Amino acid sequence: MALSRLLRRARDRGQACVAVPRSGALPATLRCCRVADGYQLELHLPEDVLVDQQALREMFALTPSEAGVAAGLCDGLAPADLAARLGVQVNTVQAHIKRALAKTGCRRQVELVALLLRSAARSRSGHADASATRPQIHCAAPPIAPAAPGAPGDGA
Repeated sequence: MALSRLLRRARDRGQACVAVPRSGALPATLRCCRVADGYQLELHLPEDVLVDQQALREMFALTPSEAGVAAGLCDGLAPADLAARLGVQVNTVQAHIKRALAKTGCRRQVELVALLLRSAARSRSGHADASATRPQIHCAAPPIAPAAPGAPGDGA
């Protein structure tokens, strides 16, 4: 049902996206694009996005500890979780965050994460070329019949 609605939207608009809930994890996202002979589906998993700590060190002159903490924030870990994982006090993690903020010119933790996930340090599954590793499905598909007005899933 949801897939046919996604394909219908892609047919009508050229592309469509949907979040797919997962138990115990952040939602996956699925993008469907209309192509000449069918549809292309791309699956995006949040945990596939990595931040290269060496690149962070080179770009922003972060210490190994600062880069590790910054990468952990990009993985969605809270300072307390990072402290437990690293075996240090939360104050130590917060100090690393403050120094990383100063070195990157960010004022807030969310700005730091946004910057790093949009920087050259970002990769998918450890690969520099994200497009080479993104799962894609290309399928020739018959046209999807338009939904009747008021029918379930017609988007109205």
